Amino acid sequence: MKKTWKMFVTDTGLNSYQNEMLEQRDFYRILVFLQNSFRGRISEKKAGRKSFLYFLVNALQQEKQKNESENRNQVEEYDGNIRVYYIDGTPIYIGWCACSGVSITAQNATGNQKIAEIAGLIQNHDIWWNR
Repeated sequence: MKKTWKMFVTDTGLNSYQNEMLEQRDFYRILVFLQNSFRGRISEKKAGRKSFLYFLVNALQQEKQKNESENRNQVEEYDGNIRVYYIDGTPIYIGWCACSGVSITAQNATGNQKIAEIAGLIQNHDIWWNR
């Protein structure tokens, strides 16, 4: 069975490259493939310097939110199958769910070019788990 990739454009003009046929194990294969293909250009953390004051305010804000969430019995949802990666400093989402398979989506309009680059990379490589 051939696994097909489709390019979608959201209402806000963001590109999303999606394959509904891929399974969760393929999500991890995509992550490794992209890390190998974009070696030196991809990371999970955004590069940049921040001041001590930024870290102090951020820590105080997180502590405040923690205290507020303890006071409210609120359930926080976490989806471990969505990751944010930065390719040349441009953020993209790589995710998997049972309904839509693996999707690679731009976080903002500047990421559309990176999604097109990833699409070309996947289409031009004969990968055994993508046949």
